[in-house]
Amino acid sequence: MSKDDVAEVKARTSLLELVKRFTNVRRVGNRWMAPCPFHQETKPSFSINEEEGFYYCFGCQAAGDVIDFYCRVHGLEFREGLEQLALEAGVELSRGPQTADPKAKEKRQFRRRALDVYELAAGFYRQTLFGPNGEEGREYLKGRGLTKETVTAYGLGYAPEGWQHLHDFLRSRKVDINDAVECGLLVKNDRGRVYDRFRGRLMFPIQDLSGKVIAFGGRILISSDREPKYINSSDSAIYKKGEHLFGLSVARRAISVSRTALLTEGYMDVLTLHQYGYENACGVLGTALTADQVRRLTGFCSEVECIFDGDRAGQQAALRSAEMLLSAGLKCRVLILPVKEDVDSLLQTQGTEAFEAVRQGAPDGLEFCMETIQRDRSPKEIVQWAIQFVNNLSDPELAAFYAPRIMNGLGLSEEALRPALASHSEKRGGKKNRLTKGEPAAISGQAMRERHLLRFALCFPQHVPLLCERGADRAFATSRGRALWEKVIDYGPEGATAYMDEGEKRFFTECRMAREHLAEREEALLEDVLESLKEMAEQAKRQEIQKRLRGQAAHGAYDPMDDLRALQQTLGTGRNDGQ
Repeated sequence: MSKDDVAEVKARTSLLELVKRFTNVRRVGNRWMAPCPFHQETKPSFSINEEEGFYYCFGCQAAGDVIDFYCRVHGLEFREGLEQLALEAGVELSRGPQTADPKAKEKRQFRRRALDVYELAAGFYRQTLFGPNGEEGREYLKGRGLTKETVTAYGLGYAPEGWQHLHDFLRSRKVDINDAVECGLLVKNDRGRVYDRFRGRLMFPIQDLSGKVIAFGGRILISSDREPKYINSSDSAIYKKGEHLFGLSVARRAISVSRTALLTEGYMDVLTLHQYGYENACGVLGTALTADQVRRLTGFCSEVECIFDGDRAGQQAALRSAEMLLSAGLKCRVLILPVKEDVDSLLQTQGTEAFEAVRQGAPDGLEFCMETIQRDRSPKEIVQWAIQFVNNLSDPELAAFYAPRIMNGLGLSEEALRPALASHSEKRGGKKNRLTKGEPAAISGQAMRERHLLRFALCFPQHVPLLCERGADRAFATSRGRALWEKVIDYGPEGATAYMDEGEKRFFTECRMAREHLAEREEALLEDVLESLKEMAEQAKRQEIQKRLRGQAAHGAYDPMDDLRALQQTLGTGRNDGQ
């Protein structure tokens, strides 16, 4: 993809409208303010500059552009977020050298066709549910207490009994049947016969974060020893089971506003929770919680309430899930349901009071882990678990936060956790060394001049060509300053934000926020920057000559007068070797 792609996606996507999906926005002067979707607060501190296309939170210092916001709120990597926004905006992304690769092009084309096929199938299943062939499905939903509003919100449908209902429908819509087979909606047997994968099942569409249907879960309505109760779409070009959460596209706004997600195991549990007012519910699609699913949640919330069955299998699943969530830096609570109850049955038979009682009594994730470990494992295994837990934490600050609680809760000494804590100390030291290696601890005059140059370039990008003419490309001596300048040159000030780290994004946003106040001094600031560039160039030349003198002197006899003359000229002494 190119910087033009990034610019096109930004141009076609309104940051303001995107933010409105997740928080309540009001106008203040020429900006918009909102409660920050990335941290809990009582007063709005999240500023949106629609004209400039960036946001900044005065509370948590989150900052960036529309693509950064989309990635952050959805827990996505940059490329994944850009691709999803491009789909929403109708932008065809170029792929650099891959564009000419026929295989890569075919994969992209198939992905688009697969999304179209799934959308057609979802419409067919919905239409069937509310048509003459859907009575069985409607009766089942009625018996489970689900309203039409809930069914519609999640796009539920029905796959009728019979072998070729969907097959015939897709053929009537001119769909390539081989595409439908490849993306898992139809099955081809050894004799070449093609038939529907889902038959006689209530259909739960699984959506990506943009709301596009990418897979299905199907529940059989007539019990059979030969058929599993649930079957799910297999992995495909558009769906990887461990990466998605059922209902997240519906729940994401409620999760972002409350900063809390209710995480459960079953489709019906999610639907019932939603119907009873818990609109921040999502499900793990019948699998153990995965690291990718946790990453998705971190983009939306700071706390996850996990809901599990009260049997031993449920408790073990709760332990694994709590460990993963805590390791990712999320706050976690574990809701263990009464034996032989699930969320659906508890709410349908006893109402929200019973469920709230379970919530109120839920331990936090670490407490639950320690209680479970102490009950089920030997002393040696407890120590091993504690060391492993601390080792798995995502950063040293989390280790420092949790270690005292683990020592107190499990009765361990600091000595027992020392190997894990030492490992995190090395990580912290290594990170610090990487950040400061080769640069002074305090901000030097050179770093300050580079900062002023970058600030001016980001505020007034129309002057960047002139700055390059005056030697800005050669003016950067610090690695951080040079790295940011190269991004600005390679991608432009707007496109560069896609490649900035968190500190660079904050700096960029601060510069753009200051631009309107600096506009009346633009010419004076330009003169200052050009003068500073001259000083930086002279400093670089002095350092280069001095370095060469030291190197040559170390190798023995040579006449340094030529270099001394150059150095004196650069220093501005006005003398020559004969004076």
